[in-house]
Amino acid sequence: MDGHRLSDEERRALEQIETMLRQDDGLDRRLRTMRLRRLPNATGWLRRWRPLLVVLVTVASTALMVMAVASLAPAVIAAVAATWLLTVVLTVDMVRDRRRGRRDRPPQN
Repeated sequence: MDGHRLSDEERRALEQIETMLRQDDGLDRRLRTMRLRRLPNATGWLRRWRPLLVVLVTVASTALMVMAVASLAPAVIAAVAATWLLTVVLTVDMVRDRRRGRRDRPPQN
């Protein structure tokens, strides 16, 4: 904090504010359960369409791999690497998300 300290008056004011905020149960609950989201606007869309996206990227990666073997062009090989990496990242994220969903779901009898 670069050596700047709060005065006694500022500390008392801060303590009063903190006390008032602690008394708000709804705010306290929201702050305790708050989670950071990676993509707040695209999360729902991505979760819903992710399996189809994984299939499409896998098909594109396979087609590019066939082209790369046939042509040995550096640009096609780079495209194979990029789509393969995207496929792996999407698949791992999808599996992790499903595992987390199973873990958070209450047990059914």
